[in-house]
Amino acid sequence: MPLLNDKEIGIRRMEAEDIDHLVQLWYTVSIKAHHFISPDYWHGAKEKMRSEYLPGSETYVARIDNQIVGFVSMLDAYLAAIFINPSL
Repeated sequence: MPLLNDKEIGIRRMEAEDIDHLVQLWYTVSIKAHHFISPDYWHGAKEKMRSEYLPGSETYVARIDNQIVGFVSMLDAYLAAIFINPSL
């Protein structure tokens, strides 16, 4: 696996056990990026993200030292989502 500053980095396809973590990352980033939209809106969309959007897309996760730090989702030939942990 490639190294960056002595940390392992990689990209892989999403696995079912990643979904809860990805939903939380999506939620955190969405609130921060869209501060003008009520967090209640994003909270209400969490279940659809978990049960429809992520499973229905081709999603890849970015990892540093086996910790998920971001993801991209493709729907057909369309980049539907890109989210990166804001603490990086």
